[in-house]
Amino acid sequence: MSNIAPSPPTPFSGKILKSASYQWLTAHSWDVWATLTTKEYTTAISAQDDLKHLWNLLDRQAYGNASKKGKRINRTCLIDLGANNTNVHYHILALTPANAKWTTDEFCHSLKDTWQKLHRAGDHNQVEPISSASGCVRYICGKFKTNLDQLDLDRIKNASRC
Repeated sequence: MSNIAPSPPTPFSGKILKSASYQWLTAHSWDVWATLTTKEYTTAISAQDDLKHLWNLLDRQAYGNASKKGKRINRTCLIDLGANNTNVHYHILALTPANAKWTTDEFCHSLKDTWQKLHRAGDHNQVEPISSASGCVRYICGKFKTNLDQLDLDRIKNASRC
């Protein structure tokens, strides 16, 4: 028997993590849901590079030079490695840019088309307007295990302004 005391439970574990995540995500007006896949055996780091490139392209399309000054499309991204850690893909909630450049359908098309042009993009991508925001949020929150490692914090943009 060890004399080392067990570590205290973290405030973001299990049900508490899912509940807090659900509350935070449902506080926003997401209108686009996406699952973006990569080719098999793409590393998480390579996938993150591609996702960063994707959002830089879309931010520039939506906001032009203002994107260089921090104007970004509202989004949150969750990386999922798949059952065997060989199927890297993203689940994304986003808000169509309010600049009237795109309708929600046009934004969905641009998001999917831009992703599919990237070198490591997979073939099974889904991008569509949200019919049930709470259902999408529940799906994402169901992916959380015991920490926030899956939440790509570098890809969350402007969520506090939604």
